Amino acid sequence: MMVKPCNVLSDRMPDVVSGGAHWTPEEEDHLSSCEECALEWQLVQRAGVLGDRVAAAVDPDAMAAKVVERLRHKPRVLPFRRPGWWAAGLAAAAAAIVLLLGPFGDRETGAGPSAEIVWLVPELDSLETTELLLVLNSFDPAAPASVMVVPFIDDLERQELEQVLQAWEG
Repeated sequence: MMVKPCNVLSDRMPDVVSGGAHWTPEEEDHLSSCEECALEWQLVQRAGVLGDRVAAAVDPDAMAAKVVERLRHKPRVLPFRRPGWWAAGLAAAAAAIVLLLGPFGDRETGAGPSAEIVWLVPELDSLETTELLLVLNSFDPAAPASVMVVPFIDDLERQELEQVLQAWEG
């Protein structure tokens, strides 16, 4: 079974964007001649920039310390209630926060924003060229880092914190 060059390049893009690998001359030739691969490469590069911005904006140690401190001083047993329609949205928001903050926890192995990129690339495999263009054009490469707002735990009200905890606990 012959492996398509597009698949090989797609699999290597996260490593190259994170600096862990470099393109071979043959791969560079393919990138310059294949529109779909070139678009995907641009998207992965922009995703890498966004990941770097998130890493610079979030201090996971400080956030974890604040959560632990709040939990220590405000223990409360909540009655079980059947989750409403809002629970799905809150769970999705919590999952997004975990995905954004998740790669920063493992400092010894060097895991970082590139781990998030690996998760994004398989989602691009099923997109057509026009769809890749739409996704690519939705990113503004010149946007300042402040465009991506990551809420801090201190920004949440008590009720919102309780809702997040309820969503995580099920």
